[in-house]
Amino acid sequence: MKKLLNSVVLFIVAVALAAALFPISFVITFITRLNTAFLSDFFYSLALGIDKVGNVVLQVLLNKFAISSHKSLKSYRFGNINDTISYALAKNWKVGNLTRLGWLLVNLLEWLDEGHMEKSLKRHY
Repeated sequence: MKKLLNSVVLFIVAVALAAALFPISFVITFITRLNTAFLSDFFYSLALGIDKVGNVVLQVLLNKFAISSHKSLKSYRFGNINDTISYALAKNWKVGNLTRLGWLLVNLLEWLDEGHMEKSLKRHY
C-alpha cells in the first residue's frame, strides 16, 4: 500500500511540474532556438516520449481492443515503457494479430508515414 501511495504522489508531482513548467520551456525554446534542425529533433523527441507514455497509459485499452484474442496467435502486449504504440502494433501486424481497431491505427500511421510499421520494427520504438 505504501508503494502505491508513493507512486501516486510521484505521479501527481510529475503532472503538476509538467503543467507548470512545460509552457514556460516551450516559450523559452522558441525564443532562443529558432533553428529548424533543432526544432525538428525537439518535436520528434517529444512525439517519441508521448508515444512511449501512451503505450503505458493505453495498455489495458489497446490490449483488449487492438489485439486479436485468438489463442493460436502469438500477441505482443502493449504496456512496456521502452516500446512505442507503433512498435507493439507493428509486432502484432507482422503476425496478423490485430482487430479492426488495430488495423485502423496501422492504416492511419501508414497513411501519415509510409512504411511506418517496418520502420518501427527496425528501430524498435
